[in-house]
Amino acid sequence: MKPAVAVCVTVRLVIIILLAAQATPSRGLAYAVRDLPLESKARLSTVVVVGTVSNISRLGRGEGRTIEYATIKVQIALKGSPPPTLRVIANSSIAEARFPCCRIGARYLLFLVRTNSSGVYGVLDGQFGIYDLEQEAH
Repeated sequence: MKPAVAVCVTVRLVIIILLAAQATPSRGLAYAVRDLPLESKARLSTVVVVGTVSNISRLGRGEGRTIEYATIKVQIALKGSPPPTLRVIANSSIAEARFPCCRIGARYLLFLVRTNSSGVYGVLDGQFGIYDLEQEAH
């Protein structure tokens, strides 16, 4: 198997595992997310963008589970060819899927992977795959 195909398969497997964990009714399980080196984040991401949050929507899934989606207006594409706006899973009821994101109007650097064919993206590397550029400037 070519290295690029192996990485793609690995990233998809990780996403499937995280989504399956979210769908299970288990409580109290924790998944450690470690901070990958910047080079790894860039290599494993489908797209890397700088963008501004234009909207946040919530989807309830029952049993106290909700997912927040952020609509990101892409300002700069550093990797890949993303559409002008992206729908990103911004927050979840799973602790490891809660990120320092998203405030409407705020600007972020995001390392993203495409999660499904409908164009939804997830943050690669959990909380370590998103950077609040406004906070970093202070």
